[in-house]
Amino acid sequence: MKFRMKKNKSSTKALSALLAVLMCLSCFAYFTFAASNPVLSVIGSEAAPGDLVTVTINMSGNPGIAGMSVDVSFDNSVLTPVSASAGSALVGKGVTSNFDDPSADTSDLDTIFFQLVSMKNVTTNGAFFTITFKVKDGSDAALSAIRINCNDAANQDLDDVYVNTTNGAVTILEAEEDDKKNEDNKDDEDLGQKAEIKLRNKASKIKYMVGRGDKFEPDEYATRYEVVECLYNLFDIDLMVDDDISFKDVDAKHNAMVKLFAAAGVINGYTDNTFRGNNTIKRSEFCVLVTALLDLDLGRARDQGFTDVKDKDWFAPYVNICAREGLVQGKGNNRFAPNANITRAEVATLINRITGADVDSATSCIYPDVDPDKWYFGQVAAAAK
Repeated sequence: MKFRMKKNKSSTKALSALLAVLMCLSCFAYFTFAASNPVLSVIGSEAAPGDLVTVTINMSGNPGIAGMSVDVSFDNSVLTPVSASAGSALVGKGVTSNFDDPSADTSDLDTIFFQLVSMKNVTTNGAFFTITFKVKDGSDAALSAIRINCNDAANQDLDDVYVNTTNGAVTILEAEEDDKKNEDNKDDEDLGQKAEIKLRNKASKIKYMVGRGDKFEPDEYATRYEVVECLYNLFDIDLMVDDDISFKDVDAKHNAMVKLFAAAGVINGYTDNTFRGNNTIKRSEFCVLVTALLDLDLGRARDQGFTDVKDKDWFAPYVNICAREGLVQGKGNNRFAPNANITRAEVATLINRITGADVDSATSCIYPDVDPDKWYFGQVAAAAK
């Protein structure tokens, strides 16, 4: 017996409706999948000519990436790269860039290439890469484009991952023309003369740091006067000092020392023409001083992994270059404590690293409050006189 299905208009309409629903579901599924693609976007900022500005490459919708190649291009007639590093979302991961090449002239770069290589999927979102630029002097107020391109991305199963990208820009502000800016420029001219600064002969053997009476007080904070005294005992500066350079509150004992280092551009006073020699110095400020003293190249600064030193912080390149040169270290738990005042023992330790003093052979110290069981015993013993 044969059966024949009778076709009618109602069944045709039902079939058409069913196909339409399936097509809609298919389109919805496609767009949902497409929308789930990860996105790398440029988070720009704003800065005036001469300022530092940090650009972040941010990841969102990350399904899991084990490898990635990204290039970031910019106008190097406006922006000069100062540092390039992994962002907070990739701390501890295998991130490299062409900025890390010690033989490269980073000031000429117009593209920075980042590579992420990992054995396991990275599923975090947030800051993947950061670049700090200096806005070149004389740059016009405008938007300076930052373009990114993800050349390749894959998960740990070697499946390709398509990554969308969104470009951005740095907003270049009008150059400041107010009285403060003009005064700052005058200070730069007065205090920024190029000087020949060099360590004295056998500096590693020189005792350069005096105590406070019959004690050394290693855990107390160092003052600006004390730091200048230490440097004056160790460095020769070949420079004609302008008599116009003076601070109204510097005492007679320190006057020549302060004027010399101010003329060399190593130290600065305050806007009210005071030096405030008895003030303390923050650890970050000491890094700025050392950078100027040793003429360290900020273009070689790299993120050293301190969790409390962010790329956006004004002191970041100074701390990072000093750490990279082995002159400063953190205080545990990947912290640098940039806003903490520097102690007298820490000053001795940092200066000893500069001079190469022998801190391991010390057996005694002339100050009784320098405990032989403390970490700083050898450092203070090598410095104290």
